[in-house]
Amino acid sequence: MVHEPAVLIEGVLFRARYLGSTQMMCESRGSKAARMAQAQEAVARVKAPEGEIQPSTEIDLFISTEKIMVLNTDLQDILMDHALRTISYIADIGDLVVLMARRMSASSSDEHCNQLVLL
Repeated sequence: MVHEPAVLIEGVLFRARYLGSTQMMCESRGSKAARMAQAQEAVARVKAPEGEIQPSTEIDLFISTEKIMVLNTDLQDILMDHALRTISYIADIGDLVVLMARRMSASSSDEHCNQLVLL
């Protein structure tokens, strides 16, 4: 799928299913292998065990040159809004996509990553 440059500036919308998110400590300069391991850990935390029903919410994933937003399709509510500069890693794991967004802890100098798992 190829989009015109003007469309990319305004943003592109994708329909997906939001499985959940989790937070964990993240290394500011972690290797690709370390980030992939964190993404796989996020999937393990969020994904329902084999044989159980996976709860999910239909969402619109908005991506522009400035931000990534997760919008609840039914409620027209913003679930998450991350500036593009905070996205540190995106992993494609089977039929899942994991977005890793950084944020600094208010109480310390630790950096946390919010891991979004999408189908």
